[in-house]
Amino acid sequence: MYYFPEEVHNIFEYIERKPQCKKKLIDVLHDSGIGPSKIASVLCTESGGVENVGFSQQDVINYLSVKRQKQLENGDAHLMLSYFKNFNHHQQSILFGCALLWDETEESFVWLLRTWLEAMDGVSPKTIITDQDTSISNAVAKVFLEVNHHYCMWHIEKKVPEYLNQIYHQHSEFKNQFHKCIHQTITSYDFDSDWGAMIDKYELQDNKWLKKIYSIREKWVPSYVRQSFCAGMSTTQRSESMNKFFKGFLNSSTPLSKFVIQYEKTLDTRYNKEREKNVKTRNSKPLLRTLYPMEEEASKIYTRKVFRIFQDELVGSQIFIAEKVKFFDEVSTYKIHEIYKEKPNYHVTFQIISKEAKCSCRMFEFVGILCRHVLNVFIKENVYSLPS
Repeated sequence: MYYFPEEVHNIFEYIERKPQCKKKLIDVLHDSGIGPSKIASVLCTESGGVENVGFSQQDVINYLSVKRQKQLENGDAHLMLSYFKNFNHHQQSILFGCALLWDETEESFVWLLRTWLEAMDGVSPKTIITDQDTSISNAVAKVFLEVNHHYCMWHIEKKVPEYLNQIYHQHSEFKNQFHKCIHQTITSYDFDSDWGAMIDKYELQDNKWLKKIYSIREKWVPSYVRQSFCAGMSTTQRSESMNKFFKGFLNSSTPLSKFVIQYEKTLDTRYNKEREKNVKTRNSKPLLRTLYPMEEEASKIYTRKVFRIFQDELVGSQIFIAEKVKFFDEVSTYKIHEIYKEKPNYHVTFQIISKEAKCSCRMFEFVGILCRHVLNVFIKENVYSLPS
């Protein structure tokens, strides 16, 4: 049951008695993602002044609240929205599909994943990122047998104050060391080494939560997850991004009767934004910042967003020094570091014949774009065109 003060019911009835066009205007503006304050402003302008409207911004809020609760009484409340998202060629969030689930049991997630897999003609993803949840994890293991399953780092890190608050107070420098261990280690070996040193330094061998997250490190630590392709979708992203994706169209109180309509509006808005980016890529030329032929070549291949990422890497490559430390069987190994910094060191292997290169930072494997360390070696080896 829902209780509302008598004056709230009265304003609902009062607005209901207003001309149909007024009520319709409020409903249309609200369905279009416009908030109560702007709705009240539109009504004021449309009526020729605030004194002619007949109700206030708070009245609009109350009207929409009562209307929403009346709709929720029909049983649509508290369904969970699960979604499948990725990035497109403009690095924009795109939605592959979603479902409304009654609960968060393993059975529900298995149904969801199998239904989505069927919709994708049986083609499973290479990588999937989820919350750190037992039901979801078990469902993924049952349905996607060969997928790289990663956990969202954001959900793990937000638990840190809860589990490590006492350590933070006892050791002021622990927070920075913990952050560096996770975010600034290049290889999995570096992470394991730094993690072990941190545990020993602060005598945390018996901390159960740290033991637990270390045991699943290959699912969330950057130096581990960068070994699989994610198209740039980081495990630190972005629970907030889907809130932004649906902002103005859907919220936790959207009734089922409106969900599909608002969902379609969300997709239409996203499609339009993608079309705008496509037009910009086709009809504009980016400003080049170097004289290297590969930059101009990339400007003709990549979208504007992806080209800017590549361009930043190419320009950034010029502040690095590459030192050849090994040559064997037509493969050169370089140690790379910034001009004025001896650490961190990155290692690049370069195939003399095929012109293929791999870097210890694994940006190409993770994002699909060449890193500044490889580009530095390419220039040193007189490779000025992008490898095919």
